[in-house]
Amino acid sequence: MSDSAGHPADAAARKINAIRLKEITMEATLHVMPYGSGWDVIHEGARYAESHHATLAEAIAAGKRRARLTKVELLVHGSDGKVRASSYATVV
Repeated sequence: MSDSAGHPADAAARKINAIRLKEITMEATLHVMPYGSGWDVIHEGARYAESHHATLAEAIAAGKRRARLTKVELLVHGSDGKVRASSYATVV
């Protein structure tokens, strides 16, 4: 079997991911919000969450990683929907 690392589809997928990351980087604030029986990490204005987590602690950890990667502010909402904490990617 040949290695697919040089396959044109792989290069295209990497390019699409790079473009998407650039678009996300220019987007607004990242939020940790209650959703269903767990917690979502979602960009402001996004239709779908970046990720869903069973616990608030897991969602905050994932949100911090994503905020650092995309260099955006992270807002953590409580179960009542109100913001209970915020931080910038450069200090989280």
